[in-house]
Parts: sequence; C-alpha cells; structure tokens
Amino acid sequence: MKKDFQKWGLAIAQKYQKLLLLEDHILTFEYQKEISAGAAMQHLWRYPYKETVIQYSNYALDLWKEKKKDELKAIIIHELCHSLTDPLYGKATSRYISKDDMEDERERLTF
Repeated sequence: MKKDFQKWGLAIAQKYQKLLLLEDHILTFEYQKEISAGAAMQHLWRYPYKETVIQYSNYALDLWKEKKKDELKAIIIHELCHSLTDPLYGKATSRYISKDDMEDERERLTF
C-alpha cells in the first residue's frame, strides 16, 4: 500500500513541481512512522541541495484509505511550497546573518 501511495503522491507533486518552477528538484516520498504534532506530512529540508523529500505518516495513509485525496493533494502542494520558502526561513532564523545574506536568499526566492 505504501508503494501505491508514494506513486500517487509523487505524480501529484510532479504536476505541481512544474507550476512552482521546481523542475530542477529531485522529488522523493519517504515513510516516517511519526511526524511532529500528528501531522500527515512534512518537508525534509536538505538545503542547499535541490532535493525535496516529503515524509508521510500513518495519518496520511489513513486519509488515503478513506479516499480523502483532495485533502492530501492540498497537503502535498503545501509541503512542496516549503522548497521555495525554507531557504529564506533558514536564513531568517539563523543567529548570525547579514543583510546581504538575507538579500541573496530573497533574490533567489524570486528568481
């Protein structure tokens, strides 16, 4: 069942990958038994590499079994958007960051 879910989820992510201009990112889905706060999915941040890993939990599998595919699709798109925002978020939450570093990430985000 996990392989079927991954195949379905990857197809959704790849469709929206093009719309979000993330075509140069490598997409993968990974099973994670527990995700923080009982979430269905989470984005694994591997900055500066262009690898997008979406981890899914038992909760996501349960939603898929219940045929709540529209809800899962929205979650997948949300997690995919983290590929755009997490580099800036990482810089913004760093303890020592210069204005130039922030500006570089801001420009990269809008590229």
